[in-house]
Amino acid sequence: LPAGDYLVSAYSNGAFAYYPDAPVAEFADTLRVKGGQTSLIEFKMQARNDGSGAISGWIGSQSADLPLDVGVVIARPTVTILSWPDSELFYTAVSNPDGSYELSGLPDGEYLLYGFAANFIPEYYDDVFDPAKAEFVKIESGNPVGGIEFDLIPAYFLERDEAGNPSIGGTAQISGVVFNDTDMPLANANVYLLNDEGEVVAASRTNANGEYVFAGIQNGEYYLQATHFGNASQFNDNSSTLDDAPVLLVNGDVADVDFVLPAGTATSVGETEEVAVPTGLHLLGNYPNPFNPQTKIKFSLGENAHVTLNIYDMLGRKIATLLDMDVKAGEHAITWDARDKNGVQLGTGLYFYQISTVNAVKTGKMILQK
Repeated sequence: LPAGDYLVSAYSNGAFAYYPDAPVAEFADTLRVKGGQTSLIEFKMQARNDGSGAISGWIGSQSADLPLDVGVVIARPTVTILSWPDSELFYTAVSNPDGSYELSGLPDGEYLLYGFAANFIPEYYDDVFDPAKAEFVKIESGNPVGGIEFDLIPAYFLERDEAGNPSIGGTAQISGVVFNDTDMPLANANVYLLNDEGEVVAASRTNANGEYVFAGIQNGEYYLQATHFGNASQFNDNSSTLDDAPVLLVNGDVADVDFVLPAGTATSVGETEEVAVPTGLHLLGNYPNPFNPQTKIKFSLGENAHVTLNIYDMLGRKIATLLDMDVKAGEHAITWDARDKNGVQLGTGLYFYQISTVNAVKTGKMILQK
């Protein structure tokens, strides 16, 4: 590894964690790697076992129909009523040498499945890159579901440059930041590089700051597509379709391409204009952000519901409850003056707000900057 700061994560059968044993990237520590030195780190992960259901199948290479050295499959519930950060957790499986895998300990419900491996392009089940087009897998009465296969496409980026970035021998670079529609960076978003015929040739995953990079790009014409679970996908120039996206001409220089992904709910294959589970809750973000000394958190309800709005610090501790009552349908704004539950003024830093109803949980980030 080149010297630098890294966000490290570990996957095993049934467990996942960021270093050191953090459930989400916001709680993770940055690991500084120094040139010529070896860093030894340990994970103490606890496997999730919330039910008797299981999903099994195979993950391998599409081009050679061969298993991968190590493939990972994750299953994310399409609906959760858990509080953040538990609402962000998922189930994991690591493939065997023959490519087989099994996700176990699953409660009943629908799941969005995602498979990936080193030097291969990650995808959702079944052979799609956009989570909104994914096919959900349903566990009923604890009965196992088998035959869920992932045929991953090899990436063109099979080498790395001196900085450790994937390279295909070119001299150009494409980089940028993926935001949601409240101007907050999205971690763990996928950005796909498409050739001039619209075929996916490489992928990059955003870091905790929403940043992605494609280095060593050969000159030519490309398109980009950014995707993230819970957000509507966008192509370059924030176009909703590939046909509307302008071609991106790469000519030996650096291209900065940012994305803004609107809030959206993934839908299963075969459904039209109908969300998989309508929640009626839409988080509209907060403004201003960054803020000082106060900000307004906006949301809308499609129907009357009991709403809870909590504020958390970076360690996941609940520091204030702004709302815990029945709320009528419509758009609402709640003002927070950066004080905790005891009325103490808080200092500069990153904070999280989590709004929930009986059917949905939404989380946002905000920065208090004095």
